[in-house]
Formats: sequence, structure tokens, C-alpha cells
Amino acid sequence: MKVTRLNACIIILLIGIPILVFSSALNIMPYRQMMTNTYVHLNNLEMTGVVSKIDYALEFGKPLEKFYGLEDILESALRSSSAIETIAIEDQDGNLIETVGKAVGRLPDQQVDAEYTESDTGIYSFLPLTKGQLVLRLDRSQIDKKTEQYLFRIIQLDLWILIAMVGVILLCILPAGRAGVTVKRLKIVGPVILFAALSAQGGYSTAHSVSDYRSSVVEIGKGLAGIVQSDMDEVLGKGVSYRELSGVDQYLKDLIKDVTEISDLSIADPGEGELDSQWLHKIQLNDKEQTSFYLKCEINQKAVRQKNINNCIDIIILLLITFFISLETINCVTGHYAQKAERDVGKLYMPGFRIFVFVSGVAFSLDSGFISILSSRLYEKMHLAGSHSFLSGLPNTMYSLAIVLGLFLCSFLISKLGMKRTIMLGLSMGTLGYLLCAVAEVLPALIVARFIFGFCDGLVINAIRMLASMQDDREMHNKILVTYLAAINLGVCCGVVIGGLVADSTSYRVVFLLGALLGVLCLFMVSFAGFSNDKRAEKTSFADAVKQLRIPRVLFYMLFLIVPIYIATLFVGYTFPLYGDEIGLSNSVISACLMINYMAIAYLTDPISAWVTRRLNPKRATIGYVILQMSSIGIFVAFPNLWTAILALVLTSVWDSFGMVVLDSALDDVEGTVTERCTQLQLLFGKIAMAAGPLIVTMRLSSGAAAATGNIVVTLFIGLVVYGLTEWILYKKGVQRT
Repeated sequence: MKVTRLNACIIILLIGIPILVFSSALNIMPYRQMMTNTYVHLNNLEMTGVVSKIDYALEFGKPLEKFYGLEDILESALRSSSAIETIAIEDQDGNLIETVGKAVGRLPDQQVDAEYTESDTGIYSFLPLTKGQLVLRLDRSQIDKKTEQYLFRIIQLDLWILIAMVGVILLCILPAGRAGVTVKRLKIVGPVILFAALSAQGGYSTAHSVSDYRSSVVEIGKGLAGIVQSDMDEVLGKGVSYRELSGVDQYLKDLIKDVTEISDLSIADPGEGELDSQWLHKIQLNDKEQTSFYLKCEINQKAVRQKNINNCIDIIILLLITFFISLETINCVTGHYAQKAERDVGKLYMPGFRIFVFVSGVAFSLDSGFISILSSRLYEKMHLAGSHSFLSGLPNTMYSLAIVLGLFLCSFLISKLGMKRTIMLGLSMGTLGYLLCAVAEVLPALIVARFIFGFCDGLVINAIRMLASMQDDREMHNKILVTYLAAINLGVCCGVVIGGLVADSTSYRVVFLLGALLGVLCLFMVSFAGFSNDKRAEKTSFADAVKQLRIPRVLFYMLFLIVPIYIATLFVGYTFPLYGDEIGLSNSVISACLMINYMAIAYLTDPISAWVTRRLNPKRATIGYVILQMSSIGIFVAFPNLWTAILALVLTSVWDSFGMVVLDSALDDVEGTVTERCTQLQLLFGKIAMAAGPLIVTMRLSSGAAAATGNIVVTLFIGLVVYGLTEWILYKKGVQRT
């Protein structure tokens, strides 16, 4: 199969241009966030004196609402900075006590664990007081201007990259001859060109990120010098001589205690010069002697280096995500060219099926990184007693409950509506759930929205797994599962990162609306995937599946293999991040490590599962999977350090590449079982394990993440031993197999 040279050029450009634009948008978001962080931090530093004065007065029992002279203190602070537009004081209950500067409506609520929040009216920063908080409204025009300048540079770069892409495309495509380009060649050339283009953009972003962050550290040093001069002028203005000042060293140390980028602040010795790791700032005091001296500001090289590494990792992650999206798109297009002549209408179309699963994975995982934070935030707004704290977890609980209900309803709906309509119903529920999440401003509304959203996973994922189990051809069964696991893991990998980045840079509501938009796109992609509307001749209710638990081998398999296997997945999603946080890894590094898992499963599932299924029957492959998982995680438990943790993460990813494929077929040799019903049971017991797993793991969490992970190994070992014993006993009793 060949593609004409013109079509090949158009395909690469039609994919490359949107990807470059999308990548640029993603790169601008962390850049703006970095600039905003420094901007807010500098203005917060200027308020340290104000906060100290207010807290000092409150120590004597003075009520905040009767603090006479508070307005004068705030007015003086407002005049000291051109960036601050409004200063407000709130009490512990959120009541506005005092405000100076430009008028502002209702102050926004502080996000959980956030130093500031951004809206159309400005950037709001929150500083805690003894009996309330100080709120700053900062002018956002400075950040907008810096972002626009960076955007202009990125656009210029993209234009040069686009010109280079055209040249490279012509060099690679023109020699193909008039007959055109083979699909295989296009499948190789296209991703290589796109990756080179994205790498150039990523390298430029990295260089500017490092340079601009260093400049922001210099600004912090200058800001500290300004604060020192202002504070000293205020003291000297009361008639005190500079020579009479005491405790200057301690004052300087207290000033930088919350500034991680600066390791030391001191008065410089005469004749001391500047170095790369330190700067000298001249302080000219307004006393009678016109005293002047130099303030030495030493950079915390370790903190700055770590921040630069984190910024680079963020950019690399974004580069990989945009490349995955471009790779999946070009694989879909080339696969369509190669298979469109053989496409059988009414049957599953693999190029369309894979891109559908990938996009749905992106769409419905956008909120995974922050939904618990949003739930906690809405709960705190209700100002309930501590005994009601369980309400903050209800959105996740209702989401899980909806998934389980989807399990029970899925086969019934397929028998009544058909596979295609059932999947479209699930997508519609997910889209509706996202829209309701976007407008939810109170916790009860979010609980309802998450319950509706949960049916999306409950129906769509289970329907696809059941579609695989319905196949009479074992090769087709494995092919559907392999394609599904590869695409969904890449989609979730991209969705979590994109959702977190968009939430940090805009708002949660924007993420939900983006998810709803992608959900609508998925509805249109269902037909391209080739899902059939044929109904099953045999009604397959969940009750029929539960009846299979009467077969001893099925019951023991679910209890002692499936449950431990799904509990073991908590190593990747739960205990590894806890261990990373325990040893001081940043969120960026932890995310980068977790992406290894997604990428390994996505790209190793096809070759490894094919190799394993050719050489081992499903039962032996499943037992081997459990043993390998137990051994790999056990390495980390026995020798807990970063490298064994990463090794365990890599190895478990490799074993997952075939393990999740063979689980569906491990009971095929047991008399009286139906693969489709066993799949339903596996999904049910898997959800039960995911709900109970955190309780088992956290039993030893106080002893550290490695000790907690040990419970996973113990659970796998006990499950394997008990399952082996029951199999041996049943064998001795003569229980038949097919």
C-alpha cells in the first residue's frame, strides 16, 4: 500500500502544525506559573514587616476587628509597592475586617495548599495571621506582559521549525518516486520528523526556563535588599544610629527562612567581590551619616539546581506527551491507509478502535490528579464539624459505586441496546458528569456529578473488556486486549499531566469543560471504531456471572489470585509516590518515574504478551505473573532505596504487559466456566481489591512506605500459597477440568 507524495506531505503537516501549536500552549503554561510564583513570592516578602506588626499587636489580646491603626499600616504598605492593588484583612471566619486600595468585590477563596489564586480581576495572595489572614490583590499585567513576550518568541521558533519541517519532508519524501511513499516508510519518517521538531522546541523552552529562573532569583535578591533598606530606614528614622543597631544577623536570617533559593544573607566584608553563587547589593541608608554598606546574598545552589532539574523534567514530560499524541495520530492515519480496503463494515476496526481508546483515556482522566483536592476544598467551604470529615471523600466513593453499578448493568445493557449504543451511553454519562462538575460550587453537587461521571468508566471500560471476552477467536481476544491496554495507558498518562497543568494555569472548571469537549469528540469516534450494534443472542446478566462462584476453582481464583494481583497495582499508584515524597523527590520526578510504567505497558504489551501466550498456557502464565510481581516488588522491600524502587517499577511494568492479558483466559480449562462471565467477576473482584487495598497497605505506613509495600508482597505470597493448596486439594478430590 502506497500514499502519494503530496498526500504524505499533507498528512505530516496536518498533524505537525496542530501538535506544534498544542505543545507551545503546554510550554507556556509552566513558564507563566514559574514567573507568577516568583512575582507572588517577592510581594509576599514585602509584607513580612506588616504581618509581624499585626501579629505582635495581636499577642496582647487585641481583637482583630478592634485593631486601631490597622488602616494606616495597610496604607503605608500599599504605597511601598506599585504591584499591589489591594490589601485586605479577613478574620478566621472569612469576614472582611479592613481593605485599602482599589475596590474589589467578594474575595476569592484560597485553594487548598495554594499560596495564591489567579482570576480575571488579578492575582490573589494569602498570608496567614494569628487570628485571620492578609490578602493581597496583585496587578497581573506584569505577568501578562512577560507571558506575551515568551509567546512571541515561541511563535517565531515555531515558524522556523515549520520551515525546517517542510525542507526535511521534501528531502525524505521526494526520493520515493512518482509511485508514492509506502505506508511503512511514512509510519517511520513521520514520527521521526515530528519528534525532531518537538525536541527543538523543547530544547529552546528548557534553555529559556533555566535562564529566566536564574533572573527571577536575582530579582528575589534585589527584593530582599529593598526590604532591608526600608526596614532599616524606618528604625533609623526614629533617631537610632546605625552603630546602635543590634540583632542584625538574626534579622537577616529570619528574613530568608522561607526563601529556599537564598542560603544566606549577611553584611559583606569590605573588598569582598561577587561570585556566580553570590551577589552584592549596595544599601544606602537615609540617616544623618548617609551610611552605606553591601548586602551579600548567597544562592542556594542545590535548591536552584533542583528547581532547574524539575523544570527540565516538566518540559521533557510535555515533550513526550505531545509526541505520544502525534504518534497515535499518525499511526491511526497510516493504519487506516493500510487497512481501509479490507475494512469489514459492522466489525471492529482496529485503527479507529485504538485512537478511540486513546482519546477516551485522555478525556476521562483529566481530573485524576486534583479531584480529591477539589472535594476537600468544597468540604471546607461548608464549615462543618470535624465529625463530618468523611463527606470530603464522598465524591470518590460515589464515583467507585457508580463503576460497580456499571459492572452490574453493562451486560444487561449490551443485550438490550447493543455494544455500540452501550458505549455511547457511557460516554454521554461521562460528558454530562464533566459538565455538572464544571458548574458544581458546593460539595453535594460535586457528589452527584461524580456519581454520574462514574458510569462512564463503569460502562465503557467494562464493555470493551467484555467485547474481548465475547470473541470466539483467542487471537482476536488477545489483540483487542493488547490494543486496549496500550492505548488506554498512553491516554491516561497524557490526560493526568495535561489536566494537572491546565488546572494549575487556569481553573478546575476549564479542565472539566475540556474533558466534556473531548467526550463529545469520542462520541463521534465510536462509529470510526467500528463497534457493532448487534445484540447478544444469549442474555448475559451479572447474576449469571456470580453463579460461577459456585465452581470452587473460580471462587478460589478470584479470592486468592485476582484480589492480590489488583492490590499489587497499588505499588505504582500509591506506595511508590509515597516513597518518593518520603525521600524528598519532587512531584515532577515522581511523575516522570510513573510515566515509565505507562510507556512500558503501552509499547511492550503487544510483543511480550504475544511471546508469552505462544509459549505458556494462560494458567501457567498467570501463576508466573504473580511470582514475578512478588519477586520484583520484594526487591524494593528487602533493599529500600531509590534505585531498587525504580527497578521494581520497571519490572512490574514489564510483567503487567502480559499479565493483564492472560487473566481473562486463565479459567478457560475449568469445566463449566464462560470467559465472558469470568471477565465480569474479575472486574468486580478487582474493584473490591482496589477499595480494600489501601486499608491493607496503610496498616504499616507509619513505619515507612517500604514497610507498607511489604504488605503487598505478603498478600501476594499468601494468596499464591493458598491458591496452590486449594488447587492441589481439588485435584486430589478429582474435580474435573475440560
